[in-house]
Amino acid sequence: MHLTLRYTPFALLAFLGGLSLFACKGNSNENKASGNTEALKSGYYYLKGKRGETAVTMHLEAFKPPSAMESSFYFNGMYYVDGQPDLAPRECWGYIDSTGNIILEERPTKIQDTLAPMWKGKWGTDGFKGEYTGSNLSTKALFALRPGNPELNFTPLELNAVMHWPENADTSEVACNYSISVLVPNSANAELNTYLNQQWLSILGADSLPQKPTTIQQLFEINKKNCFAAYKEEMTEADKDPELKGDYGFMYNRDFATSNEILYNDNGRLVVAISDYIYTGGAHGMSAAALFTYDLRQKRALTLDDVLKPGYETALLPHLQAAARRYSGLEAGDVLEDDGYYLVEEIPFTTNVGITEQGIIFDYPPYEVAAYAAGEIRLFVPFSEIKALMK
Repeated sequence: MHLTLRYTPFALLAFLGGLSLFACKGNSNENKASGNTEALKSGYYYLKGKRGETAVTMHLEAFKPPSAMESSFYFNGMYYVDGQPDLAPRECWGYIDSTGNIILEERPTKIQDTLAPMWKGKWGTDGFKGEYTGSNLSTKALFALRPGNPELNFTPLELNAVMHWPENADTSEVACNYSISVLVPNSANAELNTYLNQQWLSILGADSLPQKPTTIQQLFEINKKNCFAAYKEEMTEADKDPELKGDYGFMYNRDFATSNEILYNDNGRLVVAISDYIYTGGAHGMSAAALFTYDLRQKRALTLDDVLKPGYETALLPHLQAAARRYSGLEAGDVLEDDGYYLVEEIPFTTNVGITEQGIIFDYPPYEVAAYAAGEIRLFVPFSEIKALMK
């Protein structure tokens, strides 16, 4: 990961991509953007090209957090190595440094690595070009990724509101922030756009509201009103504490953010992560993403029942253990819980999945299988490994 958590920690309250990691980067003074980025706009980019001799496809989003300077961009994305379906897709997050370079960092190839793989380059009218450095500076290769023409494109929709406390004290550092930051379908197929927009609204909870909003903007206004009313009630009650004396501190800040993130968008197949980030006091906020898969040509959602034979819940378990070891660079015989990364002895099955043409992405929010600092864990099981389970 938006408030996607795109905005909130990086990335639906992140339609929360990414946001835990993004928020951490967004708070760093070294992430101030400068340089020539006139060709760069907020939104989704479908990029194809080569890293060295390796062909890759990257789904990248550029965005600006509500509190960022006008020139600041942040990024989250996922890329695939073309022609190698067994390889897990790689997530990346980034920012623009003080020299105008886009810096995209991946997770370390192994948990012992001290330096993660990194894409460093410039954005121009012909795309993203620069140098890729492998984990621990192990390899270097030039890359050139150009914008392609996906079957489905998106337009960014950014809705943000803040209520300071005391009310009307716009300079107060104590506030409740509410935002929806989503990529809205924008294809030449109006029927497909309508279908996906209805899916987005339903996932965001529009069906459960008595007002039955028909647009994301209407949903935002309803939720903003309810959110701020609850915050006003909470703070009015807090003001009755004689020891508080207006010294609220950061513990009285509230953040609610929703975002989405495109994980796969090829050949009529779409995988999207809808993320939420919530902060209601304490050491840090919480984020979680829900994954959804769509067959764009048939305009229907896909689940594991559509691609796997009955009994897959148990049959997938050994493959999830292997995927977890690949994810963190462990050997086949290593005990997951002993490495200090995972919190469980065995990765459980989850239905929170995205189904690409190459395999299945299994998503685990913070604390479910690993520590908060590890962020969202996304494990990949290629179809080539589970042919016996496929319909």
